[in-house]
Amino acid sequence: MTLRRKFTIAFSLIACIAASLAAYGLRALATTGDMVARLYDEPLMGVNYARAASTALSDVHRLMNRSLLVGPGLDPAAVDRLRAARTEIGQDLDIVRQRLPDPAVTLALDRAQAAIGAWFQGGLTILAPPAGGVIALPMRDAVERQSDNAAVLLDDVVQLVAASGFDYRSRAAAELRAARITLAA
Repeated sequence: MTLRRKFTIAFSLIACIAASLAAYGLRALATTGDMVARLYDEPLMGVNYARAASTALSDVHRLMNRSLLVGPGLDPAAVDRLRAARTEIGQDLDIVRQRLPDPAVTLALDRAQAAIGAWFQGGLTILAPPAGGVIALPMRDAVERQSDNAAVLLDDVVQLVAASGFDYRSRAAAELRAARITLAA
């Protein structure tokens, strides 16, 4: 085998290794870009909307308590604001459900939404009874307990969503570490 042939084979091997390294680097870069996009689309958006729902629930809690103290029928605009807030909170939690398909988050969302619905139903039954009337009105203390329960369950959702985001971040860091080691090797 001639010296020229040996140099050609060596150069070809180095070129193949360099091309493989470049291809792997491009794949790792694309994977990293996907992880960044998913980090924004899933956990970060989920946390933002879960916290927005929690903040809205706190505001509505004050409005509901004030309306219950004033008495039914004395502030009709409050009932409209309560109904609008209920819709807003529901929409925020639906976005969390779409962004984080984690079974633990879904279960916590189901419990929180049921508690929030029961609280709104109890409060609105007192503040805006149906036209046909009601057989019994819930006690104000019962509505207050439902409110506290809804707030606790929604806080659980916020914590689970934040934990899910941290888990995603940990998985992404491990994948990046593995890619870096593979690239160095």
